[in-house]
Amino acid sequence: MRSAPFISIITITLNDVEGLKYTVSSAECQTYRNYEHIVVDGMSSDGTVEYCAATEERLSNFSYISESDRGIYDAMNKGARMARGDLLVFLNSSDGMTDPAVLEFVAERWSDPEEWQWGYGAIRLTDLNRIPFSGVVQAPFDRRQFQLGRQYIPHQACYIGREFFLGRGGYDESFPGTAADQEFFVRVCQTDPPAVWIRFLADFKIGGLSSKETPWVREALWHEMRVKNGVAVANNRYVDRVGSVALTFLERLTRAMGKLLRSSANFPD
Repeated sequence: MRSAPFISIITITLNDVEGLKYTVSSAECQTYRNYEHIVVDGMSSDGTVEYCAATEERLSNFSYISESDRGIYDAMNKGARMARGDLLVFLNSSDGMTDPAVLEFVAERWSDPEEWQWGYGAIRLTDLNRIPFSGVVQAPFDRRQFQLGRQYIPHQACYIGREFFLGRGGYDESFPGTAADQEFFVRVCQTDPPAVWIRFLADFKIGGLSSKETPWVREALWHEMRVKNGVAVANNRYVDRVGSVALTFLERLTRAMGKLLRSSANFPD
């Protein structure tokens, strides 16, 4: 049985000082105190650096760097290399933990007899005023459904062993789009399945970069993940691509038909 973990919270940010304040306060109110909070800032010009400097003076477990980077996954990898914890969680600016007992819950799971290298819980979706309006529970984990893009792992609610993350190469910064986190999970789930917890661990405010991707772009990214990691449908990139297009078209058609039926139901006979 493993001892209580030291947890590294890694937050990347760029010109989002108000969102960063929310994320820091979410960490600061945790009942579990054996953690550090690392902020990786991409040279913000909105007061973020000044806020981080003041927070570093105030909190002994808070640190930050502010420098240029090659993108969000370069910043995440940079934070992971700086970290000292047994566990990593990437809680980006404007994300938050659902309640003050989140880290305590994860720490208890780390000490479970069945050891895991990575695990995830559920997330709540919030509007721009941070009011929850929906929840997402990706359980149970189904490896093939995940590889096909029918499930996804919420990195805000995912805790990864630091040595495991670095040993597996971290996030592939060359991977296109905003899905390098999902590519990492596709890569590692073939040999190390995740622990899955039916508990809300993080709040995610809608409106990020991934929210703006079209279904066609997302399906193309999942296709590239499968090909890169040798899990393409029929072990053939061309068959996999045709299948990706067909699935996207079917989902779009099903969604459109659903909207049509719902709107028709509103008309009187």
